Amino acid sequence: TMKKYQVIVAINSFSLTHTEARAGASKAGARVATMRGAIPEMFYPEGSISVDYLEVERETKFIAGFLTRAREAKVVSDSGTNLMFSLKSRKGGEDTGIYVKPGKWGNLPAGEAYIAPVEGTAEGELVVEKGWFPNLVEEMTMIFRKGEVQQIQGGGEVNQMLNQILGLESQKKRKRCNLAELGIGTNPKARRTDITIEAEKIKGTIHIGIGDNSHMGGKVVADYHQDFVVPRPDLYLDGEKKMDKGTWTK
Repeated sequence: TMKKYQVIVAINSFSLTHTEARAGASKAGARVATMRGAIPEMFYPEGSISVDYLEVERETKFIAGFLTRAREAKVVSDSGTNLMFSLKSRKGGEDTGIYVKPGKWGNLPAGEAYIAPVEGTAEGELVVEKGWFPNLVEEMTMIFRKGEVQQIQGGGEVNQMLNQILGLESQKKRKRCNLAELGIGTNPKARRTDITIEAEKIKGTIHIGIGDNSHMGGKVVADYHQDFVVPRPDLYLDGEKKMDKGTWTK
């Protein structure tokens, strides 16, 4: 039914961004803004949707260019994140919030540059700090080997939920475990850390997505996509530090 419409604003409990339904609507010419978990304050004058979109577009294009040119990335944080993966031959994407042409799609709030790392290459640990994921009250560490989540430590109830969704004990849902995305937030008005769709847009953060990446230039088709935000990160592209504690250096 989504294919019938020219403009779709999707305020859902579960994101439609990385679904065949959204992709089909975009292909049919619909302009789509997905807004999982959106709340009224995002529309207020200082809210994350009331932003200068031309400013966001400039910053996002600038960073996406660096991602496109890079062959390898490493993300490090003081909380313990240390994760490396290949970006070889992958193209950086832009979610700018400017969806004025048929077929354009993205999130509101908007503001991120993103890229799909090469499948099977991610190695290391991603530490999600408490307060930076819905209902996360203690630190959680996700261990990646050969491009997939292999183990989750800490995290309390969030760990239990993810273990069930990812099927880590049964090994049946491996596509959901794929390291799918490196994203970099570019929205200067994004502030909330407990609503992922806004937290991942906070300027000076990085996020790592798992699951489906087929709609952003990757090869994995999965029925799941979830992002985890890293505040104050260091980002190395081809061995050169490009972000220092969340500040772009070049």
